[in-house]
Amino acid sequence: MSFFQYIGRNPHGETVEGWIAADSMPMAKEKLEAKRIQPLVVRKGVERIPLKVDREALLTSLRELASLRKSGMGLDKAVNAIAELSEDKHLKQAWKKVHEFLHNGFSLSEALECQPFVFPRYVPSMVRLGEANGDLPTALYSIAQRVEKEAELVGEIKSALTYPAFLVVFSISILLFLFSFVLPNFESMVDSESGQSSALATLLAVADFFNSNMTIVMTVLIFTVGLTVWGIQEGRVQATFYRIAGRLPFTRDVIAYWDIIEFSSSMSRMLGAGVDLLEGALLSAEGLSQERLRRRLADAVNGIKQGESFSDSLRKKEVFPNLVIQMIAVGENGATLPESFGEIAVLYERRMKNALKRAITLLEPSVIVVMGGLIGSIMIVLISGIISVNDIAI
Repeated sequence: MSFFQYIGRNPHGETVEGWIAADSMPMAKEKLEAKRIQPLVVRKGVERIPLKVDREALLTSLRELASLRKSGMGLDKAVNAIAELSEDKHLKQAWKKVHEFLHNGFSLSEALECQPFVFPRYVPSMVRLGEANGDLPTALYSIAQRVEKEAELVGEIKSALTYPAFLVVFSISILLFLFSFVLPNFESMVDSESGQSSALATLLAVADFFNSNMTIVMTVLIFTVGLTVWGIQEGRVQATFYRIAGRLPFTRDVIAYWDIIEFSSSMSRMLGAGVDLLEGALLSAEGLSQERLRRRLADAVNGIKQGESFSDSLRKKEVFPNLVIQMIAVGENGATLPESFGEIAVLYERRMKNALKRAITLLEPSVIVVMGGLIGSIMIVLISGIISVNDIAI
């Protein structure tokens, strides 16, 4: 399932815009027309949509909405109250949009689906479940718990990456200083006839180009930074990161374990609430980070429809590791699938934290070795050039 951005007109003739989840462009247009929205522009969005709100603020607003609904307040008034109480600018605008969509005949899950930059892709699915069984507050509390876990994980990752990021920025600053102020001084000390090494000649040529074309270099640098920021806002950088991280030996396990945790936690809640296995698997698959894994799960669901057991279908499609499939098989045989999925989530949460620690432990010395080796190599070339100029025997 993909996200499609649209601009259309509602039954009152007003222009509305938002996002809608569908399997294809024609299906997206059909869903809009079913909601009495005449689509004017519909385009496919990015593979991975980044959140533009703080997870703590989102967590608070979801819990407040659950509390208001549990107290008996109407959904329309509760959403309006949350919009007024939200301090985060993006979150306030999003809740106002949700309130507007509710007035246009959308359900809460469909309204949340139209704001993918604010509400993660699993939120509409879990809200839809709460709407179906008439227990929306419980569904919102479950979503808040999942957002809280994600916030804790993101906080741990940011804290762990602070030192390597500082090393990279500091090292790049040193390199810029060397090429801008240090290396140019050697051009007056060393000329082409002094027997200088080819490495020093290359460094001096790079420094000369850097200083002679400072405007071009700065323009390229600013353009690169702007392109990166745009890519982050559009989710393209995140999508590329997940594709690369899913293949690197040190981060591959972290991504795989996280998807197992997300799927198992979601399945445990849904099956415990009485959701059908097929529907639960499809809804849980929507929250996974890897598109390849979502496709394999969809194929596995088709296998269940053909009469296979869930574990056998997962094994044939090679969706999860054998340990996960064996635990699912035990749950199927003992009619304790919700408990089995809960145990899988707990087990792999420990594994993921250990894998994350290993990856970060290897990242820090790797950054030091690479950046230190680069700066050290430049300094060795400079010292060798000075010795060569002064005819000092080594």
